Amino acid sequence: MPNLATKGQQIVGTLRVKNAVIPNKQIASADGAITIKDGVVVITKAGVAALTLADPTATVDDYKTLTIVSVTAAAHTVTNTTGFNAGGAGSDVATYSAAKGACLVLVAYHGVWYTRSLTSVTLA
Repeated sequence: MPNLATKGQQIVGTLRVKNAVIPNKQIASADGAITIKDGVVVITKAGVAALTLADPTATVDDYKTLTIVSVTAAAHTVTNTTGFNAGGAGSDVATYSAAKGACLVLVAYHGVWYTRSLTSVTLA
């Protein structure tokens, strides 16, 4: 049975969808603040990047998801003064292993960043 959406034609190349949702994005090529609270941050700094992440705003930012991924092999850090998972000084710094693809996925809830997943990243 032919695909009614394509009228039996095969799609070759890039499919562009009208009104597609493209996530917020930020490139971290130097030390500094992560300024988005929803979307994807790509760390591209060749050396170690020292990044800061402000707390999300309670209720306004609830359920927003932030992915921070490294595409360079360096021991980057992301600091959140409240501490990830509301852990205070015991979990306020996320340190990436010196491996491409190290990744931290966070979910905002009531003014705190909670870890959804850690790939080659440790909290201390």
